[in-house]
Amino acid sequence: MPPRPVGLAQRGASPAEAAMDQSKTAAIVPPAPIGKPAQQGQQVAVVAVARSGETASSALAGTYQARFFLCGTAKQDDCVSSPDRFVFHGQKIRLVGIEVPDIKKPRCDAERIKASDAELRVRAFLDSGPFELRTWQGNDDEVDGHRLRDVTRNGMSLSEILVRDGLAHKPGASGGWCG
Repeated sequence: MPPRPVGLAQRGASPAEAAMDQSKTAAIVPPAPIGKPAQQGQQVAVVAVARSGETASSALAGTYQARFFLCGTAKQDDCVSSPDRFVFHGQKIRLVGIEVPDIKKPRCDAERIKASDAELRVRAFLDSGPFELRTWQGNDDEVDGHRLRDVTRNGMSLSEILVRDGLAHKPGASGGWCG
């Protein structure tokens, strides 16, 4: 049996039908990369992370580039585990300055969908080129086993992007995910 066409536009439908079909499939299109990737000839510093005996001031701060996966699906060294947490070179990182929907125990379908979208957005950001990890207010302490970091690219904070896209809230903001 030959494969079926994916959309109405491939079957010769009218422009109105094709536009309607495109609106139904727009959610599966990945987001555009954020920031500009390194230009040809421009070097990106990739800093190695010491796994033991690292100093507090140099641990996971600098410019990095890596390929990320969703935790539990493949390689576990560089993976996104939730909308505000990821593992990088074996170190657990938590984004600062945001509250995100709970992906493990969502209270409703809307929260589950937002959490999944946010998790994929974090992965897309981390995968789309060099990014910087900055210590949060000079604090290198761990909270629940995660190092608190601000992730930026070209001056744009990942936390701010998630808030702008409606995938996270600032701490203390009113409104939930379910209603």
